[in-house]
Amino acid sequence: MGKGILFLSGGGSEKDSYTLDKEFAKLLKKRLLYIPIALNEVKHPYKECLKWLKGVFRQFNFESIEMWTDLSGHSRQDMIKFDGVYIGGGNTFKLLKQLKETKFDKLLIEYYKSGGNIYGGSAGAIILGKNIITASKDDKNEVKLKETKGLKLVNEFSICCHYKPEEDSIISKLANTSALKIIALPEDAGIIVKENNILCMGNGKSFIFYKNKKKAMK
Repeated sequence: MGKGILFLSGGGSEKDSYTLDKEFAKLLKKRLLYIPIALNEVKHPYKECLKWLKGVFRQFNFESIEMWTDLSGHSRQDMIKFDGVYIGGGNTFKLLKQLKETKFDKLLIEYYKSGGNIYGGSAGAIILGKNIITASKDDKNEVKLKETKGLKLVNEFSICCHYKPEEDSIISKLANTSALKIIALPEDAGIIVKENNILCMGNGKSFIFYKNKKKAMK
């Protein structure tokens, strides 16, 4: 079995990500795993987040969603029942720290390489890239995460979400000082990564930043 398929959203509303969500929903037959832990539970109660996500996928006639808020102690066997994993947005540094501390990052990589499909929204998308330092334009590293290497699943690219054209200088600086190739996704756009191919989705325009260059994605 080959690798799964990655779905990365720029971090907008369900209207912004409709076409990406629709394509992801086509792969869901049995059960979806939802991981909301990037969010602050006090401000965004996880039960309400699950209710929201079920609403998103109800329009595609799918509601069989299981939520995990504690990622410790899980195994590959636990993942077999899911034909997709949805990793939500929030603070990227907090999310990656919990993934690494529970070793769930390794489980996700194994799941993906065994054919599992992963959807990342905002922070959930950024952690799938090479380095999450790209999140620093929006997120504070309040958890004092020292190692910012991501899961490296997106063809050596790092991911930047909530992109706006006025942030070009910030993203260019991040690309240059960190020697990264960065895919910048606006809130109304996303990408699908299948094998080595990247397909752009949504109404917004996504760009690649690399070595003082900015290139529009097609």
